This record gives sequence, structure tokens and C-alpha cells, in this order.
Amino acid sequence: MDRVTAFFNETLRPHFEAEERWVYPVAATYLSDGAAMVAALVEEHQQMRAQVHDLDTDPTSALEQRLPAFGTLLESHVRTEERVLFEAMQREMDTPAWDELGARLARLPPRGPSCRIHSARR
Repeated sequence: MDRVTAFFNETLRPHFEAEERWVYPVAATYLSDGAAMVAALVEEHQQMRAQVHDLDTDPTSALEQRLPAFGTLLESHVRTEERVLFEAMQREMDTPAWDELGARLARLPPRGPSCRIHSARR
């Protein structure tokens, strides 16, 4: 469990914090259904935080259910961000707002997989 907790603390937690501070507020502002989408994604972050806390607190019980449940939620969450949220942001945001978000994210300290967007748009 130490590896799961370390991965969460070193990689996922800063990633979630960057999304919640920078990406999600922009999405909620610019996307037609952004507020609802962001609320669901933040709820998933909270669920994953709780799951990791539970794993850290009780690292032995029912791991054959708990670890796959965490992995499934994380995978679904990432897919929703990539295939729904980010696609909608590219479609609905104007270029200056998109570029400003990208510049803010680029200034964040690098830690593991990052929140980065490219200024080249489809």
C-alpha cells in the first residue's frame, strides 16, 4: 500500500489540485454543461482521495475488491477528462482563454504526469 499512497501523494494529488484550481473553474465558465461536468469530476477526486485514505488506514482488508475499484474509477475519470472535458474545452473555448490556461499550467512545477495543454488546436 505504501506504493499506492506514494503514487497518489506524489502524482495524483498535485494533479488533482492543479485541475481543481486551474482547469475546472475555466471549464465551468466556458462550457455549456461545464458546472455539472466539473461537479462530477470533483466528486470523483473526492472518492479517490477517500479510497486512498481508506487503503492507507486499512492496508489489508478486501484488497481484491478495493484496489480494482480504485483503478476502475481512476481509469474512467481520466477517460472522461480526455474524451469529454478536454474535447469540449477545445471546441467551446476561445483561443486566448485556451492559451492562457495552457500558460498557467506550464508554470506549475513538474511532478509526475502533468496537466498540460498544447496551444495548437484542432
